[in-house]
Order: sequence, then structure tokens, then C-alpha cells
Amino acid sequence: MPNHIAKTLILGRIPKGADPKTTLAAGPWCFSGREAEYPNFAQTFTMAKEPLAADEMLAKSVLLAKTLTASLIPKMAKKLAPTSHLPESYWEVLLIPWLGLISEQIIERWLRILALKDSLGSEYLRIPIVDVKKSHFSFASEADLTLNGALGLNFNHWLFSYLLINTTLPSNWVLEEGQAIIQKFPSNDKEAGPKSSDLKKYLKQLVKKFLRKLPVPHLKGLTLGQSLLFSLALAHKSYEIDQSKLLQNLSQNTEELIALKLPDIWPILEMSLPTSIKNLSHPKKLAQTKAPRLRVASVEAYEDAIYRQDLAIFRGQGHRLIFIQHGGNYGQIRYACLTEMFEYTQQAFITWGWSEQAGINGHFIPLPYPQLAKIRHGWKGEKSQTILFVGTEMPLFGYRLDSHPTPLQVVSYREAKVRFLATLPDDLRNCLLYRPYFDVPGCLEDYSFIKQHFPQIKRCVGDLKEHFLNTHLLILDHHGTTLLEAMAANVPVICYWNRDHWPLNSATQDLFDKFKNLGIYHETAEDAARFVSHIWPNLVSFWQSQEVQEARSAFCQKFARIQENNENPLWVATLKKL
Repeated sequence: MPNHIAKTLILGRIPKGADPKTTLAAGPWCFSGREAEYPNFAQTFTMAKEPLAADEMLAKSVLLAKTLTASLIPKMAKKLAPTSHLPESYWEVLLIPWLGLISEQIIERWLRILALKDSLGSEYLRIPIVDVKKSHFSFASEADLTLNGALGLNFNHWLFSYLLINTTLPSNWVLEEGQAIIQKFPSNDKEAGPKSSDLKKYLKQLVKKFLRKLPVPHLKGLTLGQSLLFSLALAHKSYEIDQSKLLQNLSQNTEELIALKLPDIWPILEMSLPTSIKNLSHPKKLAQTKAPRLRVASVEAYEDAIYRQDLAIFRGQGHRLIFIQHGGNYGQIRYACLTEMFEYTQQAFITWGWSEQAGINGHFIPLPYPQLAKIRHGWKGEKSQTILFVGTEMPLFGYRLDSHPTPLQVVSYREAKVRFLATLPDDLRNCLLYRPYFDVPGCLEDYSFIKQHFPQIKRCVGDLKEHFLNTHLLILDHHGTTLLEAMAANVPVICYWNRDHWPLNSATQDLFDKFKNLGIYHETAEDAARFVSHIWPNLVSFWQSQEVQEARSAFCQKFARIQENNENPLWVATLKKL
């Protein structure tokens, strides 16, 4: 490279004082923690193209991640318990939340490496990497792996570095090895358990452990009484044929996975294996039941290996698991990789109203969920003058393969917030409260970014549900749980987002086409803001019009089902038949 001026490609955090003319960024994550120094980074720095922006590439990557996960389960089972003779169902329940998560990272990051080689292969580049062999990461649980691994700048820098040194590079690229990174992420309370001296905490954990053993645990949205009632309804032998599926028996993409020419990924698996899994003891074998029973699994199974092993033993004995929808997007989006692998492969999946999801198999059972029933028709903001604007997560890494914006699209998503607020008239902007997402590592700055552009906008704090039940108007720039709850509560909502960045399946898109015709949904931030200004004086009459209420009811019937009478009898009757 002596006769050429090389540019620098940054994989991790961009250094201070970087020159956009000579410095390239692998992605927007390079500016995490550096937004103050580079406020206009998206416009001033060159970044590689997104490999998964096209629908067909996302679909392919989802199938590749499923195939990779399925292929790794028996290999990891042999490593963790070489002398045990446990059924495949045990290992799938135990390992999919971790192996599925890390497989998503491997596939997404590898496709980024290929995209970098394709788009920047002709450039003369020097690429700073970490000392791969001397680096070490230790994750206590899948939650640590998600927050500090998949969304962690250092771990991703290591992962990119590992993949680069194990692939054939363009001849005009030079890797420059830097220092090693050593990080240990401590156990959280779930994995470590309470101290024996903390009696109150210890008793609380005991009660929680008991409730999770119920056939229907004390899930979010259920009262304790409902958990007990539904558990009694499920305390019987399963009457249905076994509809549980093994991931390795589902459709695979083996040929394309081989063609992807992944390097040896075993070191990545060893680096990412949470200690919560590593420290488990496994039974030698499991006695098989002749009377299979049913048990609902909590979403905590994703992050609590001890609890998940309990579920794995239950399933490995020939019993059956059920998951229940625990938020938005279910049934609406086109792809949900990890959910499809873990939740949809069980005996049944109870939804908040939908009974099928295009292109995805599963035993879906629609029921009115108590979380929505508690707030049905609960809007109390007729006389309020508040506009509540609720945002969502803005991850800078593509850490899950599903129908959410890619990292560069996340940057565009945030820019649309500014355009919405700028288009809104001053008097309405002064009525607005902004609700940012939770503080999560590896994400764009949220409320501080809004304050830089609009200092007068106040932050919404406290219980979100109380706020949207009492607001005059709710603004959403994404679809999710808040939209479902607002529709059930009959809160006036105006939505906007870029359809290409939030891909919905065709059945859901048809409903949003109706919303678009009525002005509830808009494709641009500016159109949404202008419509808010137009209807503000007559908002209540607009929202309570026959056309809007019919469209809202159709949406609720599909995705946020509620019924006027008590939902408990329907739940009990349904569970008794399973």
C-alpha cells in the first residue's frame, strides 16, 4: 500500500477528531458515545450499505440463523453433557435462547463483512482490530449477552475482528492489531440468588419460584387469582395430539449455510456461553411420562437458565409447553427469528387475538388477554390538553433478525422525530410530552437528542399507562405494545412510520391501509404532524366517529381482542380443552 493513500475503516468506536475524508465507519454504532463530537455523523461520514435492508435478504438471513442454531444444538449438548442421554427436546428448550441469539449475531455480522468487502473492496484500507486471541468476555446470563454482547461496542469490535482475520481479505486491506479487551459482566440477582442474610429478599425469591412452578405462572397482565384459576383449568392430562416441534426437523437452508463459508465459529460460541448455562448440572436421563401435562412458560425463560432448565426437564419428560403473547408485534411482522425458534415451536401459543401469521407455522390460540381487558374503554383524556409522543428502542446493532429497522434505518427513524416536531405548530408542540425508551446500551441518544432541537419539550416520567389513558392524543412512530393497549382503551392515536423500515405482513398492512385512509396512520412524519394540527380542535368527534370506531374495532378483534363480559370463563373453557 506504499503508493496509495489508505483510508481508515473503523469497526468499533470512532476516535475523536476523525476526518470524514479519510475515515470510514462500518456502521452508525461507531458513533455511540460520540454524538456530541459528531452531531451530524450520518451526513458527514461514509458508512457501508445495509446487507439486510431488502426483504428477501432478511428472509434468507432468518432461515440461515435457524439452520445454524439447529445444527449447533447437538454439538453443544455433547460438549456440555458428554455422558448424558437426554432427548433433543430437552436441549432445544435449554439452548435455543442462547444459541439462537448468538447465531443471529454471527449471521448478521458475517453478512456485514461480505457487504463491506463488496462495497469497499477496491478501497485501500487500514482496519484497526482488537487482539483477538488475548481478548476475553464473560457473560453471566443471556441478558448480559444481549445488553453487553449483542449491543456491546467492545464485543462487536472483537466479533468483527475475529471474522476478518478468518476470511480472505481484499489485497489492499491491512489489519492493524491493537490491544486485547477483557470484560466480565457480573451475575444479576436472578442468576446469583439472594444472600442468606437478606431474609425478605430470600422469601420473595421463594414465592416467585413457587409461582413460576404453577401450570400458569403469575405473568404480567394476570392477577394472582387468575394465575391460580387458570392453573386449575390446566391441571389435567393433555387431550390434544403433541403439536410440539423440534427446530432441527423444520425447514432448513443447509446448502446456503454451507455456501456462506462461515469460518470456525466455535471460539465465538465458547466466548459467548453464559456462565449460567456453563455451570448447570444435567441429569443422566429423563423418565418418559405416559400422561403428558401442559405448562405455560414465562418470557423469563429467555434470560433465566435455571428456570429454563426446569422447563427443559418438563418438556424432555414428554410434557408440553405453552407460551403466551407478552407484547406487541406478534402476528403483525413478517419475521421474528428467535420467537419462531423458541415460542412458536411449542405445543401452543396463546395470542391477543390473531390466529395465523403469514409464512409462519404454529398452533395459535386467540384469547382476550387480561392486560388489555383491565383498560378496555379506559380513556379519560377528553378534557386534557396534553399530547403524548412515545418513542421506542433505537439499537445501533442489528441484534435480532426480525422486521425492525436496520441500524441505518434507525438513524432515519430518529431524524423523522425532528421533522414531526418541527412541522407541529408551536402551540401544539408546547402541549407535548415525550416518552423515550428505556436506557439501553448500544442505542442512539433519545431524549437528550430531542432536547437539543426542542428545549421546551418535557420528558414524560412515571407510569406510561396512566399517562396515555389521560392524554388527549397519543402519537406513535412505531407499532408495538403501546398501540395495542391504546386501541383497547380507545385512546385517540395518530401513527406514522416508514413502511419499508417496519415491514408488516399483508393481513396487518390491510388494516393499516384502512387507518391510512382515515388519517390514523401516515407514511411520513410531516403528514402526521399536519393532520394532528388539522383535527386538534375536533379530535374527540373525529376519534369517536363511526368510521374510526369501526376501524379500531376491526384492529382490536385481530390484535387486541377485548370483550365486554369477564374473559375468565373463556380462558378456563379453552385451557380445559387443550
